[in-house]
Amino acid sequence: MNAELEAIKEKWEEEPRDYDATVALADQYVADHPDEFSGYEERPIEDLVASLDVFRAANDQDNQWRVQAWLFHRFQPQNIGGTYQPQIRIPGGAE
Repeated sequence: MNAELEAIKEKWEEEPRDYDATVALADQYVADHPDEFSGYEERPIEDLVASLDVFRAANDQDNQWRVQAWLFHRFQPQNIGGTYQPQIRIPGGAE
């Protein structure tokens, strides 16, 4: 797997989980590789999450963690099982 994506994955899987550090790595990855995210901004969260499922099933970790990095970068944490209300993040902005 791409070393930068691997770093995001490892940070996310550390215990205790450090969400802010994971998001910082994802923000940096997206900033460093904008060409990899062409068209992502227009994709709804449901489509992105469906892509994650496809990549997980295919054991395609590069693409899985590329999409996951975008989700960390673009969206606030979601209330899974609750009422769906995605919130856009503004990297570097007030939360």
